[in-house]
Amino acid sequence: MSTNVVIIGAGLMGLTTAYWLNAAGASVHVVDSAPGPGLGVSFANGGMLTPSQANPWNAPGIANYALRSIGAEDSPFLIRWAAFPRLLRWGIDFLMNSRQSSYRRNARRNFALGSYSLARHREILAATEIECGQARSGTLQVFRDLPALENAFAIADFLSRDGLVYQRLDRAGLLAREPALALGRSEHVGGLFFPEDDSGDAYRFCVGMADYLVRAGVIFSYRTSVNSLEMRGRRIRAARSDNGPIAADVFVIAAASRSSTLLHQLGIKSAIYPVKGYSATIRGFGDVTDLRIPLVDMHRKVAITPLGDALRIAGTAEFTGMDESIDAARVAMLLRDAAEIVPGLEGLAPDRITSWAGLRPVTPTGFPLLGRRGRNLFLNAGHGPLGWTFAAGSGRIISDLVMHGRHELAGHELASLAISAP
Repeated sequence: MSTNVVIIGAGLMGLTTAYWLNAAGASVHVVDSAPGPGLGVSFANGGMLTPSQANPWNAPGIANYALRSIGAEDSPFLIRWAAFPRLLRWGIDFLMNSRQSSYRRNARRNFALGSYSLARHREILAATEIECGQARSGTLQVFRDLPALENAFAIADFLSRDGLVYQRLDRAGLLAREPALALGRSEHVGGLFFPEDDSGDAYRFCVGMADYLVRAGVIFSYRTSVNSLEMRGRRIRAARSDNGPIAADVFVIAAASRSSTLLHQLGIKSAIYPVKGYSATIRGFGDVTDLRIPLVDMHRKVAITPLGDALRIAGTAEFTGMDESIDAARVAMLLRDAAEIVPGLEGLAPDRITSWAGLRPVTPTGFPLLGRRGRNLFLNAGHGPLGWTFAAGSGRIISDLVMHGRHELAGHELASLAISAP
């Protein structure tokens, strides 16, 4: 008899979990309030799959930076007053994890999961032949000051013990690696090149994955909001949706920042805070730049990724609660920052630019919440800015836990993922 699984969320986490569960022989039903797959925080992210970006946001020294960012509209890291008081308790945990020992431990865990996940992602693409503009050109981190560059060298050296491959680049080496940077106004002093990173369009992946899963027998219910989970004893009996109850043997919550609401109703704390990120997608960018390697400007935390005939510019971290509205001023700031790196972005016709905002589900450790949260309840959420990087591996881990009670990384740094029910 096959295991019946309901997955709440049809983004990257829900879809990859469905893929592995279906492959393992489970009967899978994916439920989402949106009209199609990948329309939440998975829709228009930075487009990079980067185990190299394993170090969490809360590096040592983040406290002073965060205090300066309260109400600072021109800061890439913006904390709005409206975010308090919910942010306060989460923020204390966030700052506690900025201690050097915690930061390095969490970076190692992220790198281990990211590396494992990228390998699983490539397996999925090979098995399904999904077309999502996948490129294996590596990624660049570029820096405008030497102290920041030296700090980046230090964390890269630390992670190289776990297998991170990277190249140190001075300014000449950086321009040789990506000549398009020579035309920018920003004075980069050097950078890091990570040859094993990938890039691709996460939304195209989601659409392709959903199509593949439908053909494989997975059921999808769109425009269906799950409002609560019905308990019987210590087990979930059904997901209560606006279209009626949906029964199953096992339930997986993969609803990004909205996972917290369902968990809270069950008395389970999730430690997820929604952090708004923005992106702007430029169509037909060939007349703007010949940039070919995805890069992150570490001074303004702007990611720029070629995606076929489009250019994706993503960045900013805005702490403003569950507000998903698009602030035109923040998008304009993002484009100004990118224009310092890629000339030609000024004065583009508005119809060439598509703006977007999404709520990244961030934990205080920077590491996602994966594993069992009840007798037959599992959680796959909290992946922050690394959702595209972590998706395939996280889905495989949840599938292994559901079907076998253990996962491939048990006994590794990630053994704590196998969380027993209370």
